[in-house]
Amino acid sequence: MSDASSFSIHNRRHIISYLLLLLKSKCLIRARFGENNDSYITTLLGINEENNTIFLDYGPKDYINKKIADASIVIFETQYNGIKVSFTGTNLKKNHP
Repeated sequence: MSDASSFSIHNRRHIISYLLLLLKSKCLIRARFGENNDSYITTLLGINEENNTIFLDYGPKDYINKKIADASIVIFETQYNGIKVSFTGTNLKKNHP
């Protein structure tokens, strides 16, 4: 079996297209972050193509939102039609779409 990097997508247009599929399908997404591998379930609320940002639902508790904002990297994982999907994010901020 091939390693995951052989299935990675780097083309901006393709990435946006797949994110839009997740948005329209209202997929639940697991966000993992921090030294303790904390996580919570979220969903995409919007995509801003002009500045390459996505909008996610907030965490269930304020302390989780603080921890995810302080994380150097966040790993997002979900499934779409049985296909595992993952992507990373940095510089998360509390904002509104």
